Amino acid sequence: MQNDFKQSLTGWITLSRPPFHTVGIMPFLLGTFLAYRLAGVFHPEVFILGVAGVMLVMLSTYHSGEFFDRRENAISSRLHQNPFAGGARVIPEGRMPAGVALWTSIIAFAIALLIGIVLQFVYQTGRYTLVLGCLGALPGFFYATEPIRLVKRGLGEIFIGFCFGWLPVASAYYIQTASIAPMNPLVVAAHRFLHFQRDPS
Repeated sequence: MQNDFKQSLTGWITLSRPPFHTVGIMPFLLGTFLAYRLAGVFHPEVFILGVAGVMLVMLSTYHSGEFFDRRENAISSRLHQNPFAGGARVIPEGRMPAGVALWTSIIAFAIALLIGIVLQFVYQTGRYTLVLGCLGALPGFFYATEPIRLVKRGLGEIFIGFCFGWLPVASAYYIQTASIAPMNPLVVAAHRFLHFQRDPS
C-alpha cells in the first residue's frame, strides 16, 4: 500500500516535469522585479497567486501534452532516451494511467482560471488580467490537445515562444501595476541599464 502510494506520487511528480517550470517562472519573476524597479510596486499576495497561476497553467500544458502525445511518446521511449523529447515517459511505462494526466490537466486549468478571476475582481489587478492569462493558458492547453492541436498545424512553437517569452514578463508587470507600460518592460529595463552604464551617478 505504502509502496503504491510512493510510486503514484513519484509518477505524478515526474509527469509534472518540475525542472521545466523554470521557463515560465523565471520570466514571471523578471516582470515582477521590473514592476518593483520601474514603478515601485510590489503586492505579495498578487505575486504568490500569480506564480501559482503560472505553475498551474504549465501543469495543464504538460499533462495535456502527456495524454494526447502518449502514442508518439511510446515510440520515442523505445527509440531513444532524450529528456527534451518523448515526454516524461510515465504513461508509456505504465506508471500512471493516461486518464489521470487528462483530468489533472483540466483541473489545473480550472484552478488557474479561478485564480485569474480572483486577481482581476478581488485584487483589482486590471481589466486585462484574464485576457493575458488566457493568452498563456489556451495555447498551452491546446498545444497538443485534439482537435485543435497547434503543434500539428505548425503553430505550436510560435505560441510556446510567445507564452514563455514576452507574455509572463508583461503579465507579471501588469498584475502588479494594473497598467500596461508605454514600452515593453524589457525595452525599458535595457534602456535603464544602458543609461546607468553611461552615467552611474
